[in-house]
Amino acid sequence: MNSPQTFIFLPLLILYFTSCNYKSGLTKKSENYNIRLDVINNSKAIQLSPVLNRILKDEIAKYPEIKLADSKVEKSDYSVELRLDSYRLSPESYLAEDTLVANSLKANFNVRMKVKDNNSRDIVLERDYSFFAGSSATPFFDHQHDRQLQVYLARDLSKKITRDLMQVLH
Repeated sequence: MNSPQTFIFLPLLILYFTSCNYKSGLTKKSENYNIRLDVINNSKAIQLSPVLNRILKDEIAKYPEIKLADSKVEKSDYSVELRLDSYRLSPESYLAEDTLVANSLKANFNVRMKVKDNNSRDIVLERDYSFFAGSSATPFFDHQHDRQLQVYLARDLSKKITRDLMQVLH
């Protein structure tokens, strides 16, 4: 067994058994979290709640480790409460030929988020957000002002909430 194959095979065999134990993928068990999402709308924009709820669920669905609890009956690890306050829609500029008609609009609202750990009953995150968006009636924008502004605001809020939520969970 003093052949050249043994000289090649034996070092490779030793290298194989003494090498590091690299495993592809996650090295530790990834945790999954069930969260319950409650959107409380105390603002004058009653149509903002369903838009925000849908967009936020779509944003959270991008993270496989977070599962939304179906109802208040289903057990969840965390409760996320969003309280929408003081939605304001105001004109930013007016048409040159008719100063009573708004050419562009500005919307803003405030949101308070509380994340509660349901196991320990502790509030793990409490944060206030303020969001602004603008819209124009130029030919490049063919949409309803108020509705589109709410979609912009909901997308912005959803991304920030999901980012902050992921920081708390990890």
